Amino acid sequence: MEMKAIAYCIAQAEFPPLAGEAIEIFKTRLAQTREGRGLSQAELSRLSGLAPSSVSQFEAGIRKPNFDSLRKLADVLQVSADYLIGRVDDENQSQTEVLFRSATELSADELRIAREFVDFLKSKRS
Repeated sequence: MEMKAIAYCIAQAEFPPLAGEAIEIFKTRLAQTREGRGLSQAELSRLSGLAPSSVSQFEAGIRKPNFDSLRKLADVLQVSADYLIGRVDDENQSQTEVLFRSATELSADELRIAREFVDFLKSKRS
């Protein structure tokens, strides 16, 4: 068996394509999250660099996103791909993960400032 074919089989086994209920969850969450951010399909398309027809077809459940498209949508909507496909149910948890990934790019001084700001925000709840 060719190496490409083996890699394809492994990828399919580890990351099965969206089907059935997963597509329903994805299309619903994509539309709800987009609307919750006050974006039209055209705006989401422009911000993500995807064709307007792709966004429309994703929300209609006609077309399944590839990995790159899913990543772009998640980035623009500031949620994780796991949230969009239904692997996690807490949208805020996803935003925390996005924030954490961003924090890994900060300098030590910037991290100190971020920690102080988080402490300040937490103190405002009391």
